[in-house]
Amino acid sequence: MTKEEGSFLANDEITGEFAYTAHYFTEKELIFLLIENGFEVEFFKRDTFVTRTGNQVNGFQ
Repeated sequence: MTKEEGSFLANDEITGEFAYTAHYFTEKELIFLLIENGFEVEFFKRDTFVTRTGNQVNGFQ
């Protein structure tokens, strides 16, 4: 629905209505954004996280 890979629509848990659009960044996207905005990446680690809705997702530190 968002027409962007890694993005999805999130609904309000109580009303079921649209609440926000979320995006999971790829490793390449995240590193590019950090470097493009003046940050230096000292280390990059893959990890598993729990989302606000209790889902487990793969992510980065």
